[in-house]
Amino acid sequence: MLTPKSNIGKIKTANEDLEGLIVIGSILCQRCGSRRRERVCPKCGYDACLIRISVDGNYVRIYHDKSGRSLAFTDAFQSLANINAEMNAKSFDVKNWLQPEIREQKFANKYLAWLKQKKIEVDKGRFSVQTYKLYEK
Repeated sequence: MLTPKSNIGKIKTANEDLEGLIVIGSILCQRCGSRRRERVCPKCGYDACLIRISVDGNYVRIYHDKSGRSLAFTDAFQSLANINAEMNAKSFDVKNWLQPEIREQKFANKYLAWLKQKKIEVDKGRFSVQTYKLYEK
């Protein structure tokens, strides 16, 4: 005979109370990538977390909070709740959550710096003007 599951013996934690606030995103282990629901990863034992969210159809991984600290589970949970609150308020900007070093390493930024260097070389006569115009397009 099947009986419905009872809640007797289950302890309700503060995280379970907050789970209703989190609709978008997930917390993963930084080392093995498995989903996390506890402080230490059950697969590999690592304690650092990351947040994975979908922004404009692309997955973004956030490894640090806004102050630059690496995410422990409780920090990741609070940050994910804050991200969801910002998304609900339509004030979420992923750039506010990425580290400046990461933003500098993006291809578009590196490309613009490389193009600027090529322009300097064109001005000095060490690089072809026609090739530079092709790169500029």
